[in-house]
Amino acid sequence: MNILFLMDSTLNSRGYGGTRYLEQTEKFLQPAPIKAAWLCESDEQLLNRTGTIDLVIADSKTLENRRTALVQFCEEGSVSVAIEYACPEQLPSEPPFPGARVFAKPENSDQWLEQMYELIET
Repeated sequence: MNILFLMDSTLNSRGYGGTRYLEQTEKFLQPAPIKAAWLCESDEQLLNRTGTIDLVIADSKTLENRRTALVQFCEEGSVSVAIEYACPEQLPSEPPFPGARVFAKPENSDQWLEQMYELIET
């Protein structure tokens, strides 16, 4: 599986952001079950991404700013999408677009790893 994180590289208030997700993926999930992982912070990086992407994980803030590019990217290939929200109370009753999965930001590394396996296995 190849995964792409569509989010800012900077850390949020809980210490998570694209860079941390990428580092934890490399530490805990590579070379298996994740073959490769990338971080994209702009529409251009996303739309110019080559190779196979199986799962895109974006945070809700990035989704607001990059929805059009993300939808376009997903339409061009068979890609699963997961959207991260700041807390369980912010999870929408319906996904932001058809087929997207939603989850709350992890509280710690163990919860992050558990969520990643759930996303990978579904």
